[in-house]
Order: sequence, then C-alpha cells, then structure tokens
Amino acid sequence: MIFDLLHIRSRRRGVRSLTGAAALLGCSAGLWAQTATPKAATAGSPATPSTAPAPAPDPTGHWEGAIKAQMGAEIVIAVDLTKTKAGALAGTIDTPGQALKGIPLANVSIDGSAVKFEIGAGRGFTGKLAADGQTMEGSYTQAGLQGPFHLKRMGAARMGTATASAAVSPELVGTWEGTMERSGMKFNVILGLSNTADETAEGNFEFAGMGLRIPVAGIVQRGAQVTFQIPAFGGSYAGALSGEAGELVGTLTRDLEATPLTLKRTAARAK
Repeated sequence: MIFDLLHIRSRRRGVRSLTGAAALLGCSAGLWAQTATPKAATAGSPATPSTAPAPAPDPTGHWEGAIKAQMGAEIVIAVDLTKTKAGALAGTIDTPGQALKGIPLANVSIDGSAVKFEIGAGRGFTGKLAADGQTMEGSYTQAGLQGPFHLKRMGAARMGTATASAAVSPELVGTWEGTMERSGMKFNVILGLSNTADETAEGNFEFAGMGLRIPVAGIVQRGAQVTFQIPAFGGSYAGALSGEAGELVGTLTRDLEATPLTLKRTAARAK
C-alpha cells in the first residue's frame, strides 16, 4: 500500500510485526587506544610524530540492500545519499516492490561512523558504516517495531534533477486539502503549491498524518486546467480550477486507475 510505506500486512492479523533486531555488536573493542603515558623526550632525541586524524567517513553514494522482516521476508530498498550545495546531507529511498521511487529522506546525519535518516514521521534508520565505507548495517524502526537492515555501496548517488515548472497563477498558489477513496479506504491529502524567486513553480503532495511531503513535478497550468506528476509513486493529477469556489476538481491516476479528487483551498502557503 503506497500510503503506508514499508509496512507489511499479513492475511490473518493485518499489520505484520517486524522481527526485533538482534542487539548490534559493539565495536569498542576494535577502537583500542594507547593509554600508557609516553616517556618525555630526552634532549637530542627526535619528537614523536603526531598521528593525523582519520578522515570522516563519507556516506554519499548509491546503496542497495534490504530490511529483514518476519519469517525471513525482506523488503528490497535502494538509498541515495548526497550533499547539497550548502554541504548538508540529503537523500532519497526507493522500494521497488511497492513501485515507490525517490521518496525524500529527512534528518540525514552522520556522527563518526553512525548514520541516521528518516522517512516521514515515525520511520527511521539508524546504522553504522563499516570501516571500509562499503557497507552499512543497523536497525529500521516504524511505529515502535524494528527490523535489521543492510546496505551495500554500489557507486555514486543516482538522484535525478527534476525539470523546472513554469510559475503558476496566484489563484493556484497555496495549500489545498481533500479526501480520496481507493481500495475501500479513505485518505486525507494535502497539496502545497508555490512560486519561487526564480519564477518557477514547486509543490508537495502529502497524505495527512504521515509527515511525509512527496515532491510533485511537471506542474502545468493552462487557464483553469491544471496537471502535475507525482514521480515517487507513478501518479498524476489532472483537474480544473474553480476560482470562485476555491476548488480543484479532478482525478488522481495511478496504475491506470483514476480516483476522483477534489481539493479545496485552506490557506496561502508560506514560502
């Protein structure tokens, strides 16, 4: 289910709990430090050269692996980590089994060899880079459940750059909310659209309560007609803007299934 990323469902009890991760083996024993007090250098003897600190591990790149779930089942994932122009870490995650690609990561950080990143609210990875920087292992947590994960570096990050969209009219800028029904379930969704300083449009699509904003692309407005793409799960939206009613009336399409979705303006979105 695209609206509940990485949850596994069983036939009998609904949500299948992830196997509790085995306790991670500490590596403090491998970080031996010389504790003996060095002898003072005698006159004429060469000073002991200082050891340069090891360079900080670099987690950037394309990583592939899996999260281990109950009864040995695995959820295949791919993670791309990179650095922004400001030097901060950023990234995305793919789950091919759910046809999800480029889901943004949040709060990506590294402290020594410890790496952390999150997928929306309540979904987080805590891992450790191996000494050679080629593998990463740790624990994935979701809704209080845990499962071990492992990743292997497979080269440079493969994050694409979205094509810029032309600015939209002021009537379209803002926050829009609506309810859609799919597979017998109702979902509250939020769309945020804004214009940037360089006169391009950007937006995010969110399933309320997940704390996860998914970027939209290919935003096109032709008069009252509005379309955009949601590449992360292969979706698209096409609708008509009703300025007087403050509504976007249209359909959300994924896997050739069109779902009616009317969005109502709730507030102007802060840039």
